[in-house]
Amino acid sequence: VVPVPEEGRPLDWTGAVGPVEVSRDAQRRDIDLGDSLELSVRYSGSGNLEFFEAPKLERIEGFERFRVLASTDEKTPFLRTIEYELVPMGPDVTEVPPIPLSVFDPEAGSYVTIATEPMAIRVNGAAAGGEDPFAGVGASETPEERAPTLRDIQPRPIAAGPRSKAEGPGAGAG
Repeated sequence: VVPVPEEGRPLDWTGAVGPVEVSRDAQRRDIDLGDSLELSVRYSGSGNLEFFEAPKLERIEGFERFRVLASTDEKTPFLRTIEYELVPMGPDVTEVPPIPLSVFDPEAGSYVTIATEPMAIRVNGAAAGGEDPFAGVGASETPEERAPTLRDIQPRPIAAGPRSKAEGPGAGAG
């Protein structure tokens, strides 16, 4: 086993080595606003499919228009399937962007990038009830709005009652 070279290594390389091919599919491409899209990405070939880190969609350009809810990752020696659950953030989202993966090709002695094809989707109008399910998402808050709200806190020690001598936290409860 020879280590992969540092020279030319892309910043997004997650350990994929060898011949790897990629394909993608979705059960539905026509969804309502607020519904999720289940995207399957399949890596196949004789590369090290079980050992590289799956692409993090949140870091890929174009996926800022999606909320990534979940992902599952099934690995076998010759096939790896990653299922992503995506929610488009608006009716103007018209495609799922390509998902790139940097791979070291030992035969060529260099890094290559493989990617899924972009996939056209349609996001239909408003969600059920006519409300925007993403209203306020990402809206900036003031520091006061982000601060935790503390309730039912007594700023003074509880005075000793007739049944006990109150000392220390919770000593007056009873």
